[in-house]
Amino acid sequence: METKSTVREQILDHAITLMMLRGYNGFSYRDLSDLVGVKTSSIHYYFPSKDDLVLEAVAAYSDEVLAAMRAIDPALPAGAEQVLRDLARRRFRQLAKTAVSGGSYQSKDALDRDRSLLESAVAFDSALRTAPEVAALASRVEAGPGELAANLALADATGEWKRLLEAGDVRAAASAYASFESRFPGRILAATWNDLCWVGALKGGASVVRAACDSAVKLAPDNAEIRDSRALARALLGDRDGAIADWRIFIAADAPAARRKQRQDWVRRLEAGERFTLTTGLRRELLTQ
Repeated sequence: METKSTVREQILDHAITLMMLRGYNGFSYRDLSDLVGVKTSSIHYYFPSKDDLVLEAVAAYSDEVLAAMRAIDPALPAGAEQVLRDLARRRFRQLAKTAVSGGSYQSKDALDRDRSLLESAVAFDSALRTAPEVAALASRVEAGPGELAANLALADATGEWKRLLEAGDVRAAASAYASFESRFPGRILAATWNDLCWVGALKGGASVVRAACDSAVKLAPDNAEIRDSRALARALLGDRDGAIADWRIFIAADAPAARRKQRQDWVRRLEAGERFTLTTGLRRELLTQ
């Protein structure tokens, strides 16, 4: 079976040949797919646009490509090579900027694409190393393996945490969260901390998950749903003032009217000095929210 890098190289090689024979407008991705023996979607995977493909071709084979293009179109300006090289530099910087703005690495393919882009940019012009966008991409790629390992570990851990919470083993779930956080600090998202806070509190572990509730709020203080979760845990633990403060934020947000009314009732009960409790049926109902 051919490797991804081999397929990529074959696409580029055939594209260069077609460009030299027919010029920029003389071939399509369908032509390439027929020659390489892959789907057009595979070509788009490596080269999202024809401009990206031409950029790589010019970067790697500018002399040959330009000579062939001049043979097809003698009117091609004599200074076209410098123009194309300048365009290629700008395009590399644009691509690097786009790559840096991408989300956290979730797959090896994404990391490999960014590494390939970085290598192509530097091979084309070593001075691009100092371009801010390319330098930022280099830093991102360097940190990529560790980031990817953490994200893959998080994906595996999330399934285990969900299983423990569904089984009602709140203490074991909280311990697993804490263990992961010690290995990969800052990798757990606010929404994931909130899952532990909400489900753990409803399954009798409010005291165990209180730190998780605080972690979620610290990461997303303006998130009304996260405030709602912490309010519930606080109310179950007897923290009347803390629960009221969080629920007032939830009530002021754009939440469903029925849920806001329910929280308003809870706040009134707390303000009246009532002890906050939940029936088994209401706990089950809240777990579906």
